[in-house]
Amino acid sequence: MAKGGLQSALWVVGFAVATLVVIDVGLQRLTPLPPPLLEVTDGVGALRDGDPDVLAIGSSHTRSFAPLRDAIQPGQQMVLVPVEAGSFASYEWVFAHRLRPLLKPRLRRVVFVTTFYDLCHKADHANLPGRAWTLGDFLVDVSARGLDDFNRNYLLRRMNRLFRPSVLVQTHGTDRILGDVKDRLRPAAVHEEKRLAALARWREVIEGEYTRCDDSDEKAALYRMIDDFQARHIEVVMASFPLMPSSLSDKAKATTLKRYADFLASLGRDRGVRIVDMTLTAPVADADFMDDFDHLTLPGNQRFSAWALEHDLSFLKAGP
Repeated sequence: MAKGGLQSALWVVGFAVATLVVIDVGLQRLTPLPPPLLEVTDGVGALRDGDPDVLAIGSSHTRSFAPLRDAIQPGQQMVLVPVEAGSFASYEWVFAHRLRPLLKPRLRRVVFVTTFYDLCHKADHANLPGRAWTLGDFLVDVSARGLDDFNRNYLLRRMNRLFRPSVLVQTHGTDRILGDVKDRLRPAAVHEEKRLAALARWREVIEGEYTRCDDSDEKAALYRMIDDFQARHIEVVMASFPLMPSSLSDKAKATTLKRYADFLASLGRDRGVRIVDMTLTAPVADADFMDDFDHLTLPGNQRFSAWALEHDLSFLKAGP
């Protein structure tokens, strides 16, 4: 390509990039960038660089323990490893491949941040490529079966982390942005009607999980981890995370939740695991939860952590 042609192409590319940046910054006025989330990689780095007394592992609810982690320091060190959309089999993979090689003698307690969802049957664990794999894991999988929708999650998530300042990348396009615009224009009564309809569907989901959330493979993964930790003389704690009060119907409490509570009780009775069931007892209200009816807001996290550290999880302050 002639020099003039190359310069013209570079100008076009530069102008296109600048235009996208301007558009992206403008769209952030409509849809602010979500805060960066603590991920498996962050927990692995904290475990590698530190010498924690307590390791907490679980799904995205584990992030809610950040204020609690900060409150018990500097007397103790606590590392959080949130495995987005995880279950016990996912946690076992992360433990075996990312955490076990980094365990140090000071570690004396592991806390599983758990809900009934951890025993739900999974056809695969598509969360692992995007949330837990290293480049080596990706290359091994691609060499074995080629690039597919499963291992492509690794590349998509890496791009997401690389372009954290871009709302277009973080929201995966314009769908969420357009949704936010519609929500701003929608009358409050209509918005509340849609919220209540979504909440009703979520209640039905929790009720329906009774049919698939007692998976033997997920239980086996948990048993293996418990055996491994206890063989190292590390105390195992099952901390059941609180759920949004209005999302739980009487039917769900009598079926999905009761069966999981009974399962936790059996772990305490048969395997010497410390059980802390806060599903229904934590003083959280609907207003403490995000619009997804599942995760606590930042103020909700702070209130929950302060309460837990003074009550059900107060033993964490004293150390193992």
